[in-house]
Amino acid sequence: MPSRGWGTLRARPKTTSIFRSEVMSLVQLYIPSDVARFTVSQLGEMGLVEFRDLNAEVSAFQRSFVSDVRRFDEIERKLRYLRLQIERSDVDVYDFLDEDFAGRSRGPRDIDEMEERISAHESRVLKLTAAYKSLQLKHLELVENKHVLEE
Repeated sequence: MPSRGWGTLRARPKTTSIFRSEVMSLVQLYIPSDVARFTVSQLGEMGLVEFRDLNAEVSAFQRSFVSDVRRFDEIERKLRYLRLQIERSDVDVYDFLDEDFAGRSRGPRDIDEMEERISAHESRVLKLTAAYKSLQLKHLELVENKHVLEE
């Protein structure tokens, strides 16, 4: 079943701001679901379309994209964990934000690749953290044994 949405198309240069007094047209777009993500992404990057929610009465948990939101929440949790470990370890991180990279929309393949990389990094950090804690316990045990032998 095709996705539907109301959009207002504004023929305006990018230098102007969004005001109610600008010339707009109300149009209805029928977009097949298989190309909806790409189409909406391209329209969003142009900055010329506003969407109305035709399903306002539907709760957030009944929408078709709930699994994606949960997936992104999990990715965000992993990134928060990695950030926390970086801060705990006092690792210097170069804070650089490439606007072209950050502002670009991602396709499903790109998101899958990023999710895999983030999961791999989280898994590796979890293993390293567990190994470090184990080494600390062994070190304390050896120090204790050393003091016992010295007495």
